[in-house]
Amino acid sequence: DVYKRQVEYSRPGAKAREIFGQLVEYKKMWRTGANKATKITFEEDVIFGGQKVRKGSYSLFTIPDEKVWEILLNKETELWGTGDYDESKEIYNQTIEIKESVDFVESLTIDFGSFEDFSAIMSIKWANTIVEIEIKSMAAKKIEKQYYELLTKGLSANDYYNGAKFFANNTTKQDIALDLSLMRTTAPFNPFQPPGHASEPSIGRRGTRVAAAAAPVGPWYRPVAPLDRLSE
Repeated sequence: DVYKRQVEYSRPGAKAREIFGQLVEYKKMWRTGANKATKITFEEDVIFGGQKVRKGSYSLFTIPDEKVWEILLNKETELWGTGDYDESKEIYNQTIEIKESVDFVESLTIDFGSFEDFSAIMSIKWANTIVEIEIKSMAAKKIEKQYYELLTKGLSANDYYNGAKFFANNTTKQDIALDLSLMRTTAPFNPFQPPGHASEPSIGRRGTRVAAAAAPVGPWYRPVAPLDRLSE
């Protein structure tokens, strides 16, 4: 999910110094910290500041200005300073407007907040300046695609069967398994059903338990989408 990320960075302090425009000069590349360049790691593909970024580790550089910052991600993660920065290894370059904070932040802070189901905000804060970058999980896109397919194509008999089998074998919601099994009998025929699979196993009550016979599993099976009752 979007929360599988890690940032490694040094935290210089203001120590009564003027930060942006003096200690950190405007329009010059900054390692976004001190010592070794800041490194950010994603354990899955994400949408970082509006652009797809593949899973992996990247160095985080910035070019601060009075109203906007350039945010840069680079494949080279072992840099110290900006002298050996290789633009050919840059995978992200976007300009983001800054925000001013009433509260003074003494030491450079990079943290995450505003968590939603599939997104979070990464904030870079120092002195009275805040830069916010939205990070979205790619999982939301996959689920959006699945719902779109369901809205345009509807559920097939296989969808109901797979859902019934899942609830029968993996949960205690046997009533839902039975309902899905019954719905399957009125679902439209799926032309992508594998050859020789006409006699799919039935799912029925066995005492208080719903049992499913073993069935072949292949790429023609896809998970059933959540129904309203499943969240109860």
